[in-house]
Amino acid sequence: MPAFSSIQSQARFNIRALYLYSFFWMFLMIMPVLVPFFLKQAMTMQQIFLLQVCFGLTVLVLEVPSGYLSDLWGRKKNSAPGCTV
Repeated sequence: MPAFSSIQSQARFNIRALYLYSFFWMFLMIMPVLVPFFLKQAMTMQQIFLLQVCFGLTVLVLEVPSGYLSDLWGRKKNSAPGCTV
């Protein structure tokens, strides 16, 4: 049964990693890294700003409908279409 124990330990690690990722995502810790990354990709500051605006507007527009649909259909059924956006 060592394979099952290995799977369990990997699952525990993945769950902890997911919780940590979710916790730090709310603080937007990635933001100081994104601007230099996009600058390195030959984007201008205006393009980076417009990209951030598009992201913010998408979150703003889809946040409430996704919560409403999640209440109607359930979280699992709502997550699959949400991942495509």
